[in-house]
Amino acid sequence: MRPQINSKHLLLLFLLILSNAFVSFSQTDYLPVGATVNKLSTNQFGFLEGPVWYEDSVLLFTDQGGANKIYKYNPQSNVFSVFRENSQKSNGLTLSKDGELLACEETTKKIVSIDRNGNVIAALATSFNGTVFNKPNDLIADAKGGIYFTDPPSHAVYYVSPTGVVSKTIVDLTKPNGILLSPDGLKLYVSDTQINDFYSWTVAQNGTLSNKVKLATLNLVEGTTVATADGMAIDIHGNIYVTTGLGVQVISASGTHLGTITVPEQPANCDFGGPDMKTLYITARTNVYKIDLNYPGYTIFKNKPSLVDQIQLENTFFTMFPVPANASVHYKLNERANHEIVIYNSVGKCVKTLSGNGDSGIIMTENLANGIYFAKLTKAELKHSSTICRFVIIK
Repeated sequence: MRPQINSKHLLLLFLLILSNAFVSFSQTDYLPVGATVNKLSTNQFGFLEGPVWYEDSVLLFTDQGGANKIYKYNPQSNVFSVFRENSQKSNGLTLSKDGELLACEETTKKIVSIDRNGNVIAALATSFNGTVFNKPNDLIADAKGGIYFTDPPSHAVYYVSPTGVVSKTIVDLTKPNGILLSPDGLKLYVSDTQINDFYSWTVAQNGTLSNKVKLATLNLVEGTTVATADGMAIDIHGNIYVTTGLGVQVISASGTHLGTITVPEQPANCDFGGPDMKTLYITARTNVYKIDLNYPGYTIFKNKPSLVDQIQLENTFFTMFPVPANASVHYKLNERANHEIVIYNSVGKCVKTLSGNGDSGIIMTENLANGIYFAKLTKAELKHSSTICRFVIIK
C-alpha cells in the first residue's frame, strides 16, 4: 500500500528544503567564469595602499611613495587625479557610518576625518593614555559610530568609541595590519603581517572584544615561511579577501580557503566598488587593478540606501531598504499588487509574516536581533513565482 502524503507532510518537506537552502547560502562561487584581473594605471605611482569606494562614484587610494598623496580614480572616464596633495603619508582609508572619509596618518600618528575637498575636518584619535600612537596603519568603522584601527609597531588594535574614548582592544598580535568587520557587525577580523594565522574576535555591543579564534592559516608564498598578509575586503556573504604575497587569498566566513586571485604585482590592499559593488579594486605596489566578481562587497555606508543583495529567482519584483536606526525595513514593489512577505533568519526559520495590497510597505524589526535575514515575497497572481532578498539588521 502506497503511503499517503498529506499537505502537512508537503509543508514540512518544503520547509526542510528551504532551511537547508538557507544553511548553505554562504556563497563560495565568488569568481565568475573567465574573470580576469585588469590593470588600470601605467606604472605612474610609488607604493599604493588604502583603496576605498567614495561617494558611490570614484575610488580613492593612497600613494605612500615619493608622492605622499591621496589619488582619485574615476572609472567612467578612466582618469586619475589628485584628491589630497600632502596626505601626511596616509595609509588605510575607510568610510564612517555616515559616509565621511577616515584616514590613518602615519606622519601625524593620528586618525582623522577628511572632507570632500581633501581637507582634514578633525583628529578623531591622537593618543592612548597620554602616549601618541606609533604608526596607525588600517581602520574600519562600525555602525554605532566607533572606529577600530591597527598600529603594527605597538602590536595593538585600538577602538575609538562613538564618544571619542580610545581603548586598546588587542595586545597579543605580532604585527596587526588589515582589519574588517563582518556584515552583521558581530565579528572583527585582523590579519597579522608576520605570521600565517588569521584571527577573528566576537564584538560586544560596547565595542569590546572577546573569544579570539584562529579563523584560518593563509597559504604561503613558495620558498618562504610567511604569507605577508596585508589589507582586506569583505563581500555580503562574509567571504574575506586578504592581500598577500600570493595575490588576493579568499577565505569563507567559516575559515575555508576558497582560492587565490593572482595579481601581476604583490597587492597591499583591496576594496569593492562600482555601480553594483561587484568590482574588486586592488592596490598593488605601483598600479591599480580590478576584477569583476559575482557578489557585492559589504560596507556600512552606501549613498544608495539599499544594503541588500538582490537574488533573482524568476522575476525581481521588489527592493528593500533596511533602516536600522528606525528598527524597520522598507520595501517597494515595481507595481501595486496583493502580496505576502515571509521573513526567515539565516538558518531558515520563519520569524515574521505579513501581507499587503499596495506597492510598498514597512517590516518592523524591533523584535529581531542583529543578523542576516531573508525576505521571500510572493504575488497573489503569481503563486508559483517568488523573489528572495537578503538584508542585514544592525541596531
